[in-house]
Amino acid sequence: MLRQLHIFFKSELIFTHTYAMAVGNEEVSNIKKILKSFLEMPMPGKTFQLPGSNFQLFHRSKDSLTFVFITDLIDNKDYIENILIRTIDKFNTLFSNTDSIERSILKSTEFLEFLTAIQHNMHSKIAIMGPYSSGKTVLYDMLKENGERDIADFAKAAIFKINQLQFDLWDFQLPENYHGLWSKFIRGSDLIILLFDLSNYNLKVIEHFIQLYNQESKLSKLLVLGNKNDLISEEEIKMTLNLLKIGKFQTISLTQTGAKQKIIDLIGQSLSLKKELPSNFSDLVKEAEMLEKSGNDVLAIAKYKHLINICNEYQDFSNISKIREKLSTLTNKLEKEKEYRRKEGKRLKFEIPDKIKFHQKVKVQPLPPGGPQELTKPVPPKRNFIEMPLEGTYEKKKVENLTLFTQEDKKVAKKKDFQGAEDISLDFELKTKDNKDLQIEKEITHSDNPKKLQELIEGYGSSLSLRLCEHLLRELKETLGRPLTLEDVENAARIFINQEKL
Repeated sequence: MLRQLHIFFKSELIFTHTYAMAVGNEEVSNIKKILKSFLEMPMPGKTFQLPGSNFQLFHRSKDSLTFVFITDLIDNKDYIENILIRTIDKFNTLFSNTDSIERSILKSTEFLEFLTAIQHNMHSKIAIMGPYSSGKTVLYDMLKENGERDIADFAKAAIFKINQLQFDLWDFQLPENYHGLWSKFIRGSDLIILLFDLSNYNLKVIEHFIQLYNQESKLSKLLVLGNKNDLISEEEIKMTLNLLKIGKFQTISLTQTGAKQKIIDLIGQSLSLKKELPSNFSDLVKEAEMLEKSGNDVLAIAKYKHLINICNEYQDFSNISKIREKLSTLTNKLEKEKEYRRKEGKRLKFEIPDKIKFHQKVKVQPLPPGGPQELTKPVPPKRNFIEMPLEGTYEKKKVENLTLFTQEDKKVAKKKDFQGAEDISLDFELKTKDNKDLQIEKEITHSDNPKKLQELIEGYGSSLSLRLCEHLLRELKETLGRPLTLEDVENAARIFINQEKL
């Protein structure tokens, strides 16, 4: 089965078309390394085959172009080489000037229709195998669409379509479990469906078909289906699983509603067919573009990386190339801004304020006339002190009565009427700090000034790392010679924005 087509112009991947899941973006890079010598020095006219663990690679060159097919292990070189040559000829017919190929032109409708027809003409094969009377023909009639034809006298084939791909669906017509034509019937199949009856099976017959698969078509994908699960219990299904020893198998009932869609989904999973992108993928792309237009580059980059992961998961090469270009543009833009700020951060210095200059002429009063005046030292005012007479100059005085209160004072004190306690409180006004002073003091002791500076700069529509904010504030503090206030931080933000605009 053809899974992917990759076209290289010299060493550059210019086109990819995916039929089914195969290799992702990283694996394509590995393919470029493997084919490096062929891409740099093409060898036209020869088809090369490189087998792998899960897929195989066929490549062929013409001029500066190299065409690479990724296929299943079951496909042989002679069969793929014929299709590869036809693809190269069609490409050269549509795009004759290989030296000036534009990617947008490669998505032409004619070339894509040709690639779809190539897959249909490969007649990829799905064979239904299993014991007689297990429901094989019922399954065949359920899935077939048109174009039924006989394969000799032992089988029939019809077209089966899934996810815009086309397969040949084969049904064995002979009512024998051990017929010799079974090996020819399953040989070369991309997928073999082993169908058996859960309610009535022979263990040896099923083991015979498993052995036939391993001998004749081991490289084919295998899907084991247990039919008529509505006729047995869960315990019986578990017992059958243990007896068969063929690993996990799926259980169905061909007569139940929704059986056809379930089988189609199981076939798609077994073949690893390409899955459709999520329904909200286009909305996610628009959301990322809106973030980019609004200048929110960081969030836009995160969104584009998420979209790239989705494309890698679904192996959608057509969208991933566009998104990678946008992501690269934004990343380069941020790197340049980061480098610019790193250089400016080293040059950014806060200058010491200039000395105070007088704009008016200073006038000095002239000296009084009469020649030079004798300068006298000012006499300081006398302090309060007790003058004591000199020793030997005082007269003896009569010692006065040292009684503090006289008899008259006592009489007056008795007559005095005390109606209440005397107010001896001190009369002064307790002044509190203004709100402004408290705010300034709070700003000075605040330890999150670098974060505040970063928020102010972001508010102006720019950005600066926290480490550079700390560096700038440390230099400003050393220059001013005092703790920083909120006003200093705001001035620092404005200075940075003004210098950035220069």
